[in-house]
Order: sequence, then structure tokens, then C-alpha cells
Amino acid sequence: MKLAVCIFICSVLAPLAKTSAQIDKGDWTLGLATTLNPSGNNSVLGFGYSYDTDLETETFQYNLAPRVGYVIKNNLTIGLDLILTHSKSDRNKNTFIGAGPFARYYFKGGLLRPYLEAQASYGNLAIEADSAFFGEQDFDVRYLLMGGAAGLAFPIKDIVHIDLAAAYSYQSGAFVEDDIETNSHNIGLKLGVTLFLDQTVSTQN
Repeated sequence: MKLAVCIFICSVLAPLAKTSAQIDKGDWTLGLATTLNPSGNNSVLGFGYSYDTDLETETFQYNLAPRVGYVIKNNLTIGLDLILTHSKSDRNKNTFIGAGPFARYYFKGGLLRPYLEAQASYGNLAIEADSAFFGEQDFDVRYLLMGGAAGLAFPIKDIVHIDLAAAYSYQSGAFVEDDIETNSHNIGLKLGVTLFLDQTVSTQN
């Protein structure tokens, strides 16, 4: 589904694209993307809805991952990710809030620019569950997330990139009040948008 959405976006925006110059040292970047996260919420473009016909339950979810970065040398960006995800069904509610560093390196390209990325985040997953057997229960899980991605950036007028990447993440969680740990390995697609602000624009603002 995410791949289909990205292909559609790229086909619509292709007439606007031009060959991208290198990513210059001193530029600032702002971004927004989907993310692989421990709440189980990997919705397309940050928002989603699902309905379970067997249990007759519906789930609303959103997934926001804003980021800010700085180009420390040509084509190499480092910065900070913020992660906010939330999913809510008739009986359960999961909310994850986290933050952490990332680094991205762009390779030379024309219409498409390949890149590699590494990131790590730490945060808290708050779980509110209500079951017929156990009743109402609340849990807090501290999560460490580490991962990487290989992707393609589709430049639009040089200052905006549409990003599509194949991503991997390792997630390690520990329940705050119980001696329980959980570990998982995840793969998936990440879709995002990156805005580049050069030094002139940043100084003027």
C-alpha cells in the first residue's frame, strides 16, 4: 500500500522535478515521515483506520515523526527525530512518545538520489487495556529503538525531497512495573518529505 502511494505521488510530481545538486554544508533540514514503532502503528502518511470484522472493533491511529537536521558536510546530515504514535480501539489505547538522533548520507544521483540512514530513539509506550478476563490494566514500557534504512530521495525544485526507504528496526522494551522484556525485529517501508533550508533562508528567518 505504501509503495503504491509513493509511486502515485512520484508520477504526479515528476513534471516538477529537476536534477538535484549536492546537499550543501550549512543547510538545515525539516522533515516528516512515517516510522516503524513499537505501538504496531505503521499507518500510511501518518494516519489510518482499520475494522476487524471478526471482533467487530474499529481502530483509529496516527503516526507522526517530525525531524530537524543540519548538514555538517556536503551530503551528510545529522539531527534529531521526534516520534509520536497513537492507536485507539474499543478496548485498547497505545501511545508512544520518543526522541533520538539520526544520520543520513546522500549519494550522487540525478532524478533520484540514493541515501543511507541510521537512527536510534528512546521513549515510553503507554498501554491502556480493557479485557473481559483481566479487567482494566495500564502498562508503561520503556523502549530503545535502533535501525537503519536504504532509500531514494525524489527532488522537487531542489528544496523538497519525497523519500521512500526500505527500513529495518530493532526494538527492545522493558515493562516498568514487571520483570518482563520484549524484543522484536521489524522491516517495512518508510515514506517521508524533507525540506531543505539554505543558509540564506535560515539567516533571513
